[in-house]
Amino acid sequence: MFRILVAEDDDSARFLMCEVLRRAGYDPCPARDGLEALEVMEHYQCDLAVVDITMPRMDGITFTQTLREGNCRPAGADGDGPCDPGRQAPGFPGGNG
Repeated sequence: MFRILVAEDDDSARFLMCEVLRRAGYDPCPARDGLEALEVMEHYQCDLAVVDITMPRMDGITFTQTLREGNCRPAGADGDGPCDPGRQAPGFPGGNG
């Protein structure tokens, strides 16, 4: 089953997106903002991310840049957690894979 990260600060929109995904056979992982989305990625390997642009604490653009810069690794990658500035993620520009 595909796991989809849903980062959205509007509770109703996040609930609706997760419900639609669940009914379509996906496993949604909800997050209220970019920081919470990074926390979710510490515990779950997500196949896709649907990310709002304007969110509190960390917006969607910063979240995406953090991933693209290779400063985070999804769950299942070697290492202790997703955000380790000393290593870069395979599959991202500048990564080791």
